[in-house]
Amino acid sequence: MNLQIIYNTVSNIYAHPMKRLVLLIAVSFSANCFAQFSEELSVVTEFMDSITYNELKRKLIKGGDLFYEDDHYGVRITCRGEYGGSIWFKNKRSKIEYSCSATCPVSINNIDGSYIVSYSLSHLSGTSGIIEIDDPELLEVFELPKPKEEKFGVVIRHGTDYESKSKQGANTLWSGVGTIIITSFIVKHQLYHIIQNEEGNTFLATLENDNMKPLTSISENEFWKNEGMTIVIDRDHFITFFTTSKTSGYVEIKENKISVYRVR
Repeated sequence: MNLQIIYNTVSNIYAHPMKRLVLLIAVSFSANCFAQFSEELSVVTEFMDSITYNELKRKLIKGGDLFYEDDHYGVRITCRGEYGGSIWFKNKRSKIEYSCSATCPVSINNIDGSYIVSYSLSHLSGTSGIIEIDDPELLEVFELPKPKEEKFGVVIRHGTDYESKSKQGANTLWSGVGTIIITSFIVKHQLYHIIQNEEGNTFLATLENDNMKPLTSISENEFWKNEGMTIVIDRDHFITFFTTSKTSGYVEIKENKISVYRVR
């Protein structure tokens, strides 16, 4: 099967038709991993204006929405940037919520019953990690710590008080400095990652022998700088928003196709 990587410098498949610019790269798969690459380049143009982009964000990003959901858990995330982030699993029957430290979650995938969480922070040179959670109920049940400061009888709390500090019940698969994970996704039971290095180059990659292995280049330009937000449309379809120093946009993963849209 082919994984198609489509670059739309600008427009929006959810908006009214406009002009298009598309760079298409078809990547060949073997049964479980990439075998060799074949490239097909075609150019089509479509401009996305900021109004259309903001309308899409308002449509898809709704306050209080879950980051992920299955038959057993509703999962939410929190992120306070350099001050921490967490992922929270709430059991639908018991209503007990379990938490794990992850600064800051960008995607969650279920592989053979285990939850694989990718997290990333672009602060300074960038940090990222991947954790595996076999049983969310082995995670910590969060308790708000006692406040460290009081002034004039008023309790002062810091943002870090509200984030989990524990990785109890989670197995770290990989962590690194200088690499940002934009998102992670599954094709044919194989987990893939879109990553960016310190130079701003963006790659499609897999995790092999505790190392992040780039498979093919997506861009030599900086696409992503700040933390994104991933919206799950359905099981094989999700969107990750991003913001760079020059523009905004989103990456869409739908079955075996990746589409990158940028505002111009």
